[in-house]
Amino acid sequence: MLQYAAQQQRVVLAFNEGDFRRLHAENQRHSGILCGDSELPGKAHARKQAKRIDAFLKANNLNSRIEKLPPA
Repeated sequence: MLQYAAQQQRVVLAFNEGDFRRLHAENQRHSGILCGDSELPGKAHARKQAKRIDAFLKANNLNSRIEKLPPA
């Protein structure tokens, strides 16, 4: 998945941070990995979460980086 996302120049949103930190360590040439909250959101929370993710991605270039979404 990480390789496909890199080919498409897309950031991966991951909820299993440990696995993606391992993949990042193995290959740091990708379009970015953003580790999000692991809770399952309801509709209202999902909208809020989507806005947080959008704002974070607009403010940060994640090329070849892995970051954790800051708390709200």
